[in-house]
Amino acid sequence: MADNPRHAFSVPPPETVRRLNPVDRDGSFAAWLRAIKPALAVVGPTAVASKMGLAARTARAWAAGERRPEAAREVARAIVAVAREAGLGLPGDEHFRAEEICANLPGRAVMVQCFIAVAVGMLGERHGDIRALARAMAGEGGPDLEPTVRRWLALASGELRSIGDLNRIVARLAKFSRYEIRRLRRRFVTEPGPAGDRQAIVAHLSLAYGAGKPAVLARQETLALPAALALAALVVLACQAITAISQSLVAIGDLKAG
Repeated sequence: MADNPRHAFSVPPPETVRRLNPVDRDGSFAAWLRAIKPALAVVGPTAVASKMGLAARTARAWAAGERRPEAAREVARAIVAVAREAGLGLPGDEHFRAEEICANLPGRAVMVQCFIAVAVGMLGERHGDIRALARAMAGEGGPDLEPTVRRWLALASGELRSIGDLNRIVARLAKFSRYEIRRLRRRFVTEPGPAGDRQAIVAHLSLAYGAGKPAVLARQETLALPAALALAALVVLACQAITAISQSLVAIGDLKAG
């Protein structure tokens, strides 16, 4: 304000007063709906509440849409911290805002879910079928795991599960994979936590498909594995189609020549 006493009781014109930008007013709400709330469902409201020192019912009310947090950005930061512990963090995340990382978390969880289905399918193929894989995982005299393993295989086409549920499945597959790797007298080193569990599964798959030593991928590479395998399958199909077309053209040429 000016020091001139004549302006002590004056009212500034409206154009000189900073108005609240609509983006400032609505941006946090849009970020909550578009990015933060979906990510909350992925990592689980209970884990986020624990990270923030809040009652679990508070975060559950956020997830259910019954309430909206007053500090959405703080919730986003807590979600990112939980996601990192759950193996969904990636190198380079530090260059992005928490809200931007939250927007990517559902996609990363989808990749973990597809990773499970792909791993089960590949292990089942190496053991003969899903029933044989379930028996191998259960061990002699163990429970019947076939219905459970078949549910894991169906995750690729199912609704998105929370990362806590998915990591529990990954942990069971990793336990079996580590046992099989030790049985083959191979040694390998993985990261701790869920990312390391995915690495153990990939290492087992590499040995099961003929590798001389276990392949240990980076955490982001284990997430990209289903997409890479799908791309490889498309390449194979394309090559087969090209070969079939070439053979047909050759056959047509031979007929015309005859």
